Amino acid sequence: MSIEREVKYQVLDQALFRRLNAMDHIGNFALEHAGTVDILTTYLDTPALTLFYNHYALRLRRVQGRVFFSLKGPSASPDGLVQVRPEDEVEAHGFSETSLPNTDDVIRLMPSTAALLKGLTLSPALRCVDKRTLHYIIHEGERAYEIACDSVVFSSPRRPGRKAETTELEIEQKAGSVEGLQELTRVFEAFFAVVPRRSSSKYQDGLKALELI
Repeated sequence: MSIEREVKYQVLDQALFRRLNAMDHIGNFALEHAGTVDILTTYLDTPALTLFYNHYALRLRRVQGRVFFSLKGPSASPDGLVQVRPEDEVEAHGFSETSLPNTDDVIRLMPSTAALLKGLTLSPALRCVDKRTLHYIIHEGERAYEIACDSVVFSSPRRPGRKAETTELEIEQKAGSVEGLQELTRVFEAFFAVVPRRSSSKYQDGLKALELI
């Protein structure tokens, strides 16, 4: 599994997003704007939300014509700021939000999930329609850190007809260092007067917003 390192912020509206779009630097960090993508994510879980309560998130995601499975494990924050989670991801050819995998399909494509998923019955627990605007911090010619501005609509077949909306921003380490991510977040927080969220995820936020937990 790879390791994901990111810092999340919940924002009240899109004013911060608009300010960010107009900038070419944050402090001494050069900013590259990469446009907006549409992301559709379906989280799979048991009827009792076994994965969620064991701090896992299994999702099928479609973005820019490609479909992926990913499994995120329990989150930790050793420095109290950066959230660290193991993540496994593979392409999921032939599957979509209308043609979902069963447990055997997931295990076949992601053998690392076998011990966790064996014997479980999976069904869609949460859907997220996400309009994501991407920005990158450029360091030594590389996209070292990704800033993702998300406008999300949650729904669930377990709560037919209900929807909830949120906006959030996350900064993720790509080619850069953890120390660089920590420095960037300090500059970001000072400039925008925002406070990082602790131990949060879209899966948790959506389940809570739809009163599934």
